[in-house]
Amino acid sequence: MRPVHERPVVIAFNPIAGAGRAARLAAELADALRGFGIAAELAPSQVAGDVTRIAAEHEERCRCFAVVGGDGTAREAAEGLVQLATPLAILPSGTANVLAGELGLGPDPWRLAQLIAADSVRLFDVFESRAAGEPLRRGMLFAAAGFDAEVVRRFSRWRAERLAAGAAPSQLGKAAYARPLVEALAAWRPAPLEIRLDGAPLSGGPFAWAIVTNTRHFGGLFTLGPSIDPTDGRLDLVALPASGLGHLLLTMATAFAGRLDLCPGVATRAVADEVTIASPAGIPVQLDGDPHGATPLTVRRLARRLPVVAPALAAVPAIAPAAPVPTIPQPG
Repeated sequence: MRPVHERPVVIAFNPIAGAGRAARLAAELADALRGFGIAAELAPSQVAGDVTRIAAEHEERCRCFAVVGGDGTAREAAEGLVQLATPLAILPSGTANVLAGELGLGPDPWRLAQLIAADSVRLFDVFESRAAGEPLRRGMLFAAAGFDAEVVRRFSRWRAERLAAGAAPSQLGKAAYARPLVEALAAWRPAPLEIRLDGAPLSGGPFAWAIVTNTRHFGGLFTLGPSIDPTDGRLDLVALPASGLGHLLLTMATAFAGRLDLCPGVATRAVADEVTIASPAGIPVQLDGDPHGATPLTVRRLARRLPVVAPALAAVPAIAPAAPVPTIPQPG
């Protein structure tokens, strides 16, 4: 047996998530860490948002804070790691797992333990987001206003109703987004957005959908841009035009094919420090895949970055070649 490191890895997880799958993965990760001579402590969450509390309580006494869950669980952990100094490790078991995919991480406890033992980390950009009706929150993936936030709002409401009716969380995966997606498409009425980058208005437009993003991938299905890098010390903005349903479908098709650059009217900008998004009437906002109030929205990049356990950049799988763009008639 290897000597055990004094500072443990604390593993947070929801004990009932995935019909107990998260608990099993957490136990497997703890066993794998002990095999590397690293102490591990299991920290099951009790209520929604509990991971933030657990992270804050253990931040200064653990070697690494690990979460078993999806993008929302990782965001909660980043919220609790106030000093942005303790490494965050992610064992994906959520719905989309955008963050884990961006870093080349899979649901492999032994591989994650190996990376923790090797102190293999990358500095991940983090931002703060404030929307109407919501407190200031941290984000790791994206904050968006427009169509996708409306889908998230409808899905979250429908999911809560289904859970209250006795549905198992495992029954509400990616496929469950189909109904709110269709409903949001049917109700689509683009509202113009006023977008400012570091106080200066964004040229072009009018725009009706804006995504401040830290990652190339979005929603588990779409690619916003191959050059977007969550470790480059900046955020990126993707703004989509205020057009009808036909153009919205074209936007989604090109993003699904990884060729959003071919969609007319799309503006992409690097964001230095701050972006604000406003509209005459408040429209839905989402943060890392969860509802986040309504516009106006302010997103600000933090100067300090969060160390995240991940393979070295050269070991991260490359993005697959883009698929052919589906042919969808453009609106006249």
